[in-house]
Amino acid sequence: MSVYFIYNDKIKSFNPTYILDGEAVLDATDIGFNTKLRAHSLKEKPGNLVQAKEIMKTKVRVLNLENSLSDAQVLFKKYGFHHLPIIENTKLIGLITSNDLRNLEDLGTKSIKNYYSELIFAVSSNTPLKILIKVFIHEEIHCLPVISEKGDLEGIITQKDILKWMLKYKKYKV
Repeated sequence: MSVYFIYNDKIKSFNPTYILDGEAVLDATDIGFNTKLRAHSLKEKPGNLVQAKEIMKTKVRVLNLENSLSDAQVLFKKYGFHHLPIIENTKLIGLITSNDLRNLEDLGTKSIKNYYSELIFAVSSNTPLKILIKVFIHEEIHCLPVISEKGDLEGIITQKDILKWMLKYKKYKV
């Protein structure tokens, strides 16, 4: 089970604990990259819990740094997506969202290079559902790419995917 930060093509494994014994745990943790975030250490055992690999979508539409903002816009409109991973070869390097494009005019051939988020959260395929939910809530995000230890994109999970999975399998124990 791993949670990762990705920034400037570097991956750092990180174990967040957002709620320990019912109390929120917040500080300005230095994750390297001259960046501080709110997150901390986790002391939970994954056991027999539902994991990311059971929920994630493995057929993921992606972009690379050669794509334009209008390429992203086309995929957002055509498939109803709100998040697109940015990869270099198979390695996840960032994420662009429909919100990133919301107030931009004349997307044309502008490269996504200056508009995508380089600092993103990602998880491993064996991350328990409970941790996925905590990351979504605490970090106020809507999408978690699933990556290998080497940073290769394996899938993606959105909040909507979790809700659909819970309704389909009627498994509410997280």
